[in-house]
Amino acid sequence: MSRVLILILLLTSLTVGLFYFARPVKNRFKVLLVPHNDIYSSKIYQFISDHYNPDIKEIVVLGTNHSDLGPVIISGDHDYSIQNIIPLVKQIYPDAQISPYIFRPSRDIPQLLSFSNQIKEKYGQDSLLIITSVDFSHYTSRSESDRFDRETINAIKKRDYNQLISWGPEHTDCPDCLIISSEFGNNFNLISSEYFEGTSYFFGIFD
Repeated sequence: MSRVLILILLLTSLTVGLFYFARPVKNRFKVLLVPHNDIYSSKIYQFISDHYNPDIKEIVVLGTNHSDLGPVIISGDHDYSIQNIIPLVKQIYPDAQISPYIFRPSRDIPQLLSFSNQIKEKYGQDSLLIITSVDFSHYTSRSESDRFDRETINAIKKRDYNQLISWGPEHTDCPDCLIISSEFGNNFNLISSEYFEGTSYFFGIFD
């Protein structure tokens, strides 16, 4: 075999190998991002309905721990960020098993990644839906919220977890929820956003 042919074969193998490892991982998990202010109940219901999947058997709901008390991660519907969502979910998925969790800002990225891995190992990709109940810029003017929201969206898309956990409620009320959500999708798509009485509200998809 000539040296030229050997070189071509080596380059071809290397190119195929690089393509294999660099390609995006196919991810069938889906995360729906919704607000938890009850004034948006009808829109939340419609948004979840629009993405109805008959194969869904388990639903994990991630929400904000507004009391900022207790462990970093609490299993249960101890906050209105969960309580305002579950009745809507039950109407759409009456037979699904719903597992709610609320989060305090932890600044503990390894713990959040460990939680994400536990969820991935526990549930099947095709049968799981994750709903993240998070509000964004708080206590700000419209112009301020626009700036903070752009920064938050940019950090989510870059998966800049260190930046997300460094921010307070001027950006979001649950950076931990956003970090976990990012672990289930290669992309974040903002569907719509609204501003009302000092707070901004997002509808989006991680997939």
